[in-house]
Amino acid sequence: MSRIQGISYLDFLLANNSSVPENSPTFSSWRKYLITDIARFFALSWKAPQDMNQVYRDNLRRQYKRELRLLLNSLPDRFIPFIQESLNSLPAIFSLPMVLLHKDFGVCNIMVDESSYNLTGATGDFLLVKSEGVIAEARLGGSTKQELALDRILDHKITSNAMKGATLFQRLTATSLSSSKFYYRSYHLSPFSSPFSCQSRASHSRCRITVAKYDKFFRYTSGRWLWDEEKQLHDRFTPFNVLELQRIAARSIGANKCVAMTKLAEGSFNKTFHLKMDNGSTAIARIPHPIAGPKYYTTASEVATMDFARTVLQIPVPQVHAWSARVDNPVGAEYIIMEEAAGTKLEDIWDNLSLDDRIAIMKDLVSIENKLLSVSFSRYGNLYYSGEAVPGAVVADVVNDTSPELKMDVKTRFSIGPVVARDFWTKERSVMDIDRGPWHLPHAYAVALARREQKWIEQYAIPKPATDQFMTSTAQNSPEAHLSLLKKYLQVAPYLLPTDDPNLVASMIWHTDLHAGNLFVDKGHITSVIDWQEAWAGPLVLQGRHPRLVDYQGDIILKPPPNFKDLEPNEKARLKKQIASSIILYLYEQQTAKLNPNLNRVLRLKLGRVRCEPISFVGDTWDDDILPLRESLINVERHWHELGFNFACPIHFTQDELQRHAEDGEGWNEVQAFWRAVEGIVARDGWAPHSMYDEAVALFSELREIGLKNMIGKERKDFEAQTRWVESSSHQSHNDGNVE
Repeated sequence: MSRIQGISYLDFLLANNSSVPENSPTFSSWRKYLITDIARFFALSWKAPQDMNQVYRDNLRRQYKRELRLLLNSLPDRFIPFIQESLNSLPAIFSLPMVLLHKDFGVCNIMVDESSYNLTGATGDFLLVKSEGVIAEARLGGSTKQELALDRILDHKITSNAMKGATLFQRLTATSLSSSKFYYRSYHLSPFSSPFSCQSRASHSRCRITVAKYDKFFRYTSGRWLWDEEKQLHDRFTPFNVLELQRIAARSIGANKCVAMTKLAEGSFNKTFHLKMDNGSTAIARIPHPIAGPKYYTTASEVATMDFARTVLQIPVPQVHAWSARVDNPVGAEYIIMEEAAGTKLEDIWDNLSLDDRIAIMKDLVSIENKLLSVSFSRYGNLYYSGEAVPGAVVADVVNDTSPELKMDVKTRFSIGPVVARDFWTKERSVMDIDRGPWHLPHAYAVALARREQKWIEQYAIPKPATDQFMTSTAQNSPEAHLSLLKKYLQVAPYLLPTDDPNLVASMIWHTDLHAGNLFVDKGHITSVIDWQEAWAGPLVLQGRHPRLVDYQGDIILKPPPNFKDLEPNEKARLKKQIASSIILYLYEQQTAKLNPNLNRVLRLKLGRVRCEPISFVGDTWDDDILPLRESLINVERHWHELGFNFACPIHFTQDELQRHAEDGEGWNEVQAFWRAVEGIVARDGWAPHSMYDEAVALFSELREIGLKNMIGKERKDFEAQTRWVESSSHQSHNDGNVE
């Protein structure tokens, strides 16, 4: 019988030198014995097929097809022929029996004889897999069913109870200390959790000799999640070669070596490190998380955008010393190495600054926005270096009135290409043939958002079972309802943006996250602006907003009330803060009207939210909520003539549809109010800072107790299932790690 074409689990295992001794004269006999035993282990597993129904097989086949297509986009070109062979072989693969196989057959879980390297045992998790090594995600856990199956599969020599000898990890560690020829080689596959990975990222990194020293660099350590924590941590687990990063950073700034490295911060999408060199110089290194955005594009665009902002717009932005948007580099991950931001982070001192100092910083902010407004492009998309040859990118033509020298500089050095916004790349969207830009017209972008979601929902949206306790509404669970609403959106999308005023829809690079954490100051002035990862050349009307630093939603009070001196100290402090925030916002709007009139018109655009909210909400109805888009389209119909149109609105909601919308929305506002109320304790995705984790668990425990006391029947049963995670929430804490 001929072998099925493609990559098997065993292929990856044997190709991975961190699991098998190096193929050299020194280790050839050990390698031979171990590989023979591993092959025998696999053969024994394949002799005990499991009885799995067709539904399971079909779901699994769809999953593999999806993940293999993701790999086509994420791996270096040299892997593409092999991945394509695996895709072509899926029908043959899924005609084979399904078996139990070890999920994590790495050096930590392999037991060997210390003298011969013969396999003596295997520990860890087993999973259902396809013959030829395709791994399934359906675990059997530690159940009796698993144990019985393993008894059938494995003979007495390599059952989970035969734990004689040292683990391969222990043996290799000892060997490496006595043999300079033996080394570990990192094998970086992809950021996706692929069924073809021979080891999970976590276990792979655990097994490296240096992992104990650098583990906290790789893990997310800045908070906890009340639910889905394992997935959230996995999404942010980023192993890389620390020593190579230090070497490249030192070389990029003229130092000999790095003498200290500290994790400075980490957000949802990146880890940031501070590196100190032997000559006293410093650098900042940033490593993106697997969920930061599309591989290559995200880093390549951010570096070009930072350079554009610093050298063309003359905004104080850290200079990039070295970078790589590829994972097949010595570091094993994408990275940016930049100069340390000058000054003090504003969030550390803002509350202690005088009103005059805050006003001075606000004026600097207006000046920075003036620079952002000084250049507009002929296309809408993300900025890249022209030398990167990004697929689909076009020359970055500056179209507004500015110097010929600036236009030529930008045209020579930069291009406008596909957007890196995560909504265009999440799940199967990364391998779909969808319009990611660049766009010539602003409404083409608005249309592309809906077309993207239409295609994804038609191909991949899977409704929850009618009995699913997490289903929020019938419409939310209906692909047809989403497609119908997207069709309505597309009927009005060409009219939403105010294209009669080109200045309002001009394509401009914009920083949409100007808060105190992204600003550095010195002597009362802004000295550095960081975090340009999400900046793109988009329509001004969709990006212009009050910066978070000056945004204030309370009542405007510009002077103390007459009875101020008679108030209690706490009330005086609250009023002083309110007055200061009011004055800063008031003066910001005055400065903006004077220096940045186009931005001022955006901020004061009549029915601006009615125009822009459908575009903001159209991109994630299935993954998030259908209600906001429907509400925004109802508002478009309601205010159609006020928007200036002298013809009938292309869409219409019947009274029955409005009634169902009202019913679906019952409690929605209360839910939003709840999340706003607990904003400082827990985020909507369940994240809480370490200092608030216990309080967050206590809050939800109390809510669960109240709910269980007051509910009956199916409602209580569903609520109990939905909140069961509260019982198992751990109070373990993570700590940041520094390495000297």
